Amino acid sequence: MAKQVGALGPVGIRVGQRVRDLRRDQGLTLQTLASRLVDLGRPIDISALAKVEKGQRRIDVDDLMALAVALDASPNWILLPNRASDDMPVELTPSHQRGGVDAWQWAVRDRPGELDPPSPHSHIQVARSDESLNLENLRHEWPGAHSSATYEGVLSQIRDAFQANNKRVIIVTGGPGSGKSVLAMSLLVALRQDGRRVLYASGSSTRIEYMRKSVGRGSSEVQRLFTYYRNLTNAAPNGLDVLIGDDAHRIRKTSSTRFTPRALNSGRPQVDELMSAARVPVFFLDENQIVRPDEVGTFDLISGHAARLGLPVIHIRLEGRFRYGGSAAYEEWLLNLLGLRALGPSKWRGDNDFEVRVAASPQEMEDFLRAKINAGETARIAAGYCWPWNKQLSMDGTLIDDVKIGNWSKPWPKFEGKLSGEAPPAAFWATDPRGFEQVGSVYTAQGFEYDWAGVILGPDIAVDGQHLTVRRDANMDPALKGAKSNPVYDQEFERLVRNSYKVLLTRGMRGVVIHAVDPATQEFLTSLVG
Repeated sequence: MAKQVGALGPVGIRVGQRVRDLRRDQGLTLQTLASRLVDLGRPIDISALAKVEKGQRRIDVDDLMALAVALDASPNWILLPNRASDDMPVELTPSHQRGGVDAWQWAVRDRPGELDPPSPHSHIQVARSDESLNLENLRHEWPGAHSSATYEGVLSQIRDAFQANNKRVIIVTGGPGSGKSVLAMSLLVALRQDGRRVLYASGSSTRIEYMRKSVGRGSSEVQRLFTYYRNLTNAAPNGLDVLIGDDAHRIRKTSSTRFTPRALNSGRPQVDELMSAARVPVFFLDENQIVRPDEVGTFDLISGHAARLGLPVIHIRLEGRFRYGGSAAYEEWLLNLLGLRALGPSKWRGDNDFEVRVAASPQEMEDFLRAKINAGETARIAAGYCWPWNKQLSMDGTLIDDVKIGNWSKPWPKFEGKLSGEAPPAAFWATDPRGFEQVGSVYTAQGFEYDWAGVILGPDIAVDGQHLTVRRDANMDPALKGAKSNPVYDQEFERLVRNSYKVLLTRGMRGVVIHAVDPATQEFLTSLVG
C-alpha cells in the first residue's frame, strides 16, 4: 500500500509525544504554551498544538526551535527519547534506526570548538554530576536529612542488594509528617554520592515541580532527577540502580490516560513499570492519603505484585510524627472525628505541642492566620472541593473568586504554569508566600506543610447526630464524578472525601484553625473544641 502523502514519520510522532510530556510535566495548559509562542513571535494556535501532540500535524524547524525555547528544553530533548539505551533502538527515519546511546552521541557530536567535548550521556534523564545537587538547598528544606537510624537501615538494605546482586523491593510506610520525604531525599543524595543511577519519582505534580524548583534550581540536569511515574512507561528493565517512589499512594492503575494513543495503550499496570525500572525500587507510602478513584497504591498492591514476580519485600515502618507538633492526641482525635476510626468524635482535651481552634467565620480564620504570617510564621487556607474551580482569568487578568462563603471570598490557586503575576501556579501554592491569597485544595496541599493550617469544611461533610457524614451532591471534584464505564460507588466516594479532609487537617506544624460552612456542623465542632 502506498504511503500517505504528508504522513508523519517516527520523529514527527515522537516530537508530538515529547512536547505533550514536557508541557504536562511543567503543569502548562495548551493555552499557556500557545501564549508563550506568541510572545516568542512564532504563534501556533491551541487547536494546532493539540494536533501536534496527537501526531496529526507536522511542524517545521522554526516551530521546533520556538517550542524548545517555550518549554525550556534543547531541540534534541524534543527530537530524541529522554532515556538512552542500546536495548531501545531509536527510529530516525522509517528505514534507519540506531541504538539509543548511539543516537544521542550522534546528535551531540558536532559542537563549536571552544566548548568542552560533550558527554554522550549529558542529556539522559539520570544526572550523574553530584556537585550539581545543591546540598545546602536540601538541608535547608529538610533539616533532619541523614540523621535517623531508619535512614541507615534503608540505605544498608539497598547496598546489600547490590552486593548480593539480588533485586528486592523496599516499602516504607508512615503517616503524615512521619519523615517519608526527608528519608527519600536523604537517600537520593547518598546514592548519588555512591555513583548510583537513581531517580526520584512521584505521581504528584505539586511535589515534582516543587523539587525541581527548590532542589534543582539553576541546574536543568538536576531537575531531571525528579520525574513522574508516567514517564517510566518505557524504561529499560533495571536501567536504574534505585527508583525512589515517593507518594506511592498515588500509583495509578496504568500510566495511560484518555490522551494516550490506542496503539501505545498496553494496559500494563503502572506498579509493574515502576518495579521493572530499577534493581531496587523503594516505595514511600501512606494509604490514608489516597484521594482519587484512580489511585491504587496500597501495601497489598505493591507487595502482592512483588510476590508474583518472586521478589523479596522489605517493609519499614516510620512511627515518628514531625507534623502537627508530633501530637499523638491530635492524630487520634482527628481520625475519630472523621470517622476513620471506630470510636467516633470526642472533645478535644488539648495538647501543649499543638493548638486546635474553631473560627466563627472564614474572615476570622484569615485574620488570625494573617497575624501569624506577620509574626514570621507560615500559614495557608484550604477547603474541601465544593466550589467550581474557574481555570480562566477575569477580564483584567486577575483570578476569579471561586470560593464564596457569605461576604467572604477568595480564588482557588492559579491553574496555569507561569510564575509571574499576582499568584503562584497551583504547584507552588503551598510554598510561595503569595499562596495565602488563594484557597488551596487537597491537590495543592498534599505533601506539604506550614506552621498553621486553616481548613474550611465544605458542605460535602456535615454532622448527622453525633457523627460527620459525607454529602455527595455538594462535592464539585471532577475526579470523583466517575463515569458509566468506571463508576465511583458511594462507599469509595465517602472514603476519598474523608481522606481528603484528613490530608488538609494534618498540614499544620503548630496548629489548625477549622471553620465549617454548615451551621449545625460549625456548632458541633465548637462544642468539641470550645
